Amino acid sequence: MGLNRQYTKHSNFRDFTSALRLLFQCAAGQDWKFIMYAVGGEPCGYDCKDDQSFPSTQGLAFVYFCSFFFLSNYILLNLFVAVILDNFSASMREQELDISEADFEAFKYTFRDHTTDKTPEVLQFEKLWQCMAAIGKLDGEPRPSF
Repeated sequence: MGLNRQYTKHSNFRDFTSALRLLFQCAAGQDWKFIMYAVGGEPCGYDCKDDQSFPSTQGLAFVYFCSFFFLSNYILLNLFVAVILDNFSASMREQELDISEADFEAFKYTFRDHTTDKTPEVLQFEKLWQCMAAIGKLDGEPRPSF
């Protein structure tokens, strides 16, 4: 673990689940630079006498973690924007519907007529078609059947 306290026994690459947890932590942006230094080695320049392969390991860790961080944030940002746009388009579709408060009240009372006093929020399957037929006839005209 070394002097880096971000790379601990709880966040490491020793097994698959802890590696996924650590990569999710990096994707969320929580101390990914410290984890990169722990994996690639602390930067001390090319004059380190104890490890000759240090600069290439550090460069590989830098390339991996930077590309992982930026690509994962790009994907997460696109997902976030997609959810916002989807909710916005759903709200615009709801505004286009010709449903009034009276329609909701009529549905509520018709639904209540087909349930029991013991369980007013549960509609039994046998009464479902009767309830749907009654709701279809609320405006005086039968709905077309498909």
